[in-house]
Amino acid sequence: YASESTVRSILLSVYTRKERVDDELVRAILAPAADPAAAEVFGAILTGEPGVQPRELVSRVRVPILAIWGERDTFTPLDGPTGRLFAQLARERPASVAMRVIDAGHVPHDDDPAAVLAELLPFLAAHLKPQPCKTVGLRV
Repeated sequence: YASESTVRSILLSVYTRKERVDDELVRAILAPAADPAAAEVFGAILTGEPGVQPRELVSRVRVPILAIWGERDTFTPLDGPTGRLFAQLARERPASVAMRVIDAGHVPHDDDPAAVLAELLPFLAAHLKPQPCKTVGLRV
């Protein structure tokens, strides 16, 4: 049962910066649950095929990958299978997979946006090459 108190409690368990869990975030998380098809969708998620596994998915990606991981992520911990996989991929394929660990929880981009940007911007600068703009000939 999705209630404000349940959602708030779960969010507080995955955010390291508790002040980031405000009424607006709780409402945003709860909003999809109000959809008439929400129960059916949730059931399909729980009973459906799991989909492509992370290792296979990463092998399909043709651009550099930056995984920014929250050191205090309790849902997908660093020492869990997915965390270990990305750490291994970063060691094996440093030119195509990078992993950065920051002091955050499960949602580092919202938990500590400044720390995520501090990792993301240099990564993008290193991997994005200026391309000519085809419409007016400018470089972007």
